[in-house]
Amino acid sequence: VEFLRGEQSALYGSDAVSGVISIITRAGETTERYRASIEAGSRETGEINVGAVIPVAGAALSLNGTVFTSEGYDVSGLDGERDGSRAKSLNVGLNAVELGPVRFDAKYGSSETVSQYDEDADFNGRLDNTDSEITVQTDTLRGDIRFATGQFDHKIIAQHLSTDVDTAAGFATRTRGERTGANWVAGFDTDAHSLTVLGEIERETYRISPNFTEEGARPENDTAAIAGDYRFTGEELTLSASARYDINDLFADRATWRLGAGYQLPWNGRIRASVGTGIKNPSLIELFGFFPGSNFTGNADLQPEESLGVSVGYEQAFGALDLSVDVFASELENEIATLFNPDFTSSVINLDTDSTRRGVELEADLDLDAVQFSASATFVDSEENDITEIRRPDFTASVSGAWQATDALRLSAQVDHTGSQLDTDFATFSPVELDSFTLVSGRAAYAVGENIVLTLRGENLLDKEYQQIVGFASPGRAVFGGLALDF
Repeated sequence: VEFLRGEQSALYGSDAVSGVISIITRAGETTERYRASIEAGSRETGEINVGAVIPVAGAALSLNGTVFTSEGYDVSGLDGERDGSRAKSLNVGLNAVELGPVRFDAKYGSSETVSQYDEDADFNGRLDNTDSEITVQTDTLRGDIRFATGQFDHKIIAQHLSTDVDTAAGFATRTRGERTGANWVAGFDTDAHSLTVLGEIERETYRISPNFTEEGARPENDTAAIAGDYRFTGEELTLSASARYDINDLFADRATWRLGAGYQLPWNGRIRASVGTGIKNPSLIELFGFFPGSNFTGNADLQPEESLGVSVGYEQAFGALDLSVDVFASELENEIATLFNPDFTSSVINLDTDSTRRGVELEADLDLDAVQFSASATFVDSEENDITEIRRPDFTASVSGAWQATDALRLSAQVDHTGSQLDTDFATFSPVELDSFTLVSGRAAYAVGENIVLTLRGENLLDKEYQQIVGFASPGRAVFGGLALDF
């Protein structure tokens, strides 16, 4: 798992307006392997995971399945019924099928999640104990082809995602969305230079029922993009440059870019800097959604959000200790915000004023073989039209540690602090300040032989009561025990 700070739309497109979480999975494995785990604990929670990679004539079949259930907790905090959830998923993949110089991979995934929740049934700005439930069914189909021509490596990906959301609440609705696309990536690497080019097309569709504005309406948006990324890696100096152009049917086309540089200093220090732009396109729900149960109507005239950000950082190594500091700033234009009207209707608009975020992030990592520590702290000043933005704490911090006590036993703990933050109390439409809070978690893992691991973990071990949104309770202390098998 890798976190990329800052505007990343030049490589990743819409939604990469302030950062990207890059997750590299085990997809494509061909080595025979079998995994299974079970975990149970507080709130009558249980989870079972199974997985396998089965070699088949030089390729491999991969299988992964999960079943989860939990009675949950009362989200409204009114000591009413608990709001539980359950989920199941199945993923099937065919990995590394080679036909001459061409490699094929394919994957199908299906998941269903059912979540109970409390809603504001009488529109007084406070949650009520209700029996509301939302069911989300997701199906994904993906295939890719890899081959090489000369110095270039190519990858062509085709994928389809469908999402069906069925809401059983005070006003029942059902939405269906589909996203179908393909992209082609080509790149080459030398000792110091690398170049990657991308072409991409995508169609997104959306339906909602009942639809009181236009029965049977099926809004859609076709997009296309071209992008390029260049990187230079020298002994001390690194440079990067990325650019992308997005073409949209429903709103204005946008160009995004990013420049970066780093320099290795002779005393184990490194300075780095980047500047770039990002975009976030309005969703089809924001454009065309219509939910009478919450008096929400979309806005077909929305334009993408646009962000410009810069970051300057320094990192220093002192043997086993790594320290780093980053100073960052960004400005967001055309921010999409919800507009609440006096008649209790709502919609979304592009704000005329700019949102600015400025801050400093500090990090430290210490690796002493059997013991590892990691710490970070972020100070942020976030304002919209010179007014502090809601739900953006000005200070967050995290400290974690792990100890390999014996060859079999590993212990770890983490402390996360969230500073005070502003929110809007929708019962009075006035600003309120949410208190800061600190959460403590821990985990122990004990290996029984080479293939069996026993686990014990706890969340919110100090049983801290806190709110991240006015009127929404948060989960208390929870403890879970598990067993994992890996062959």
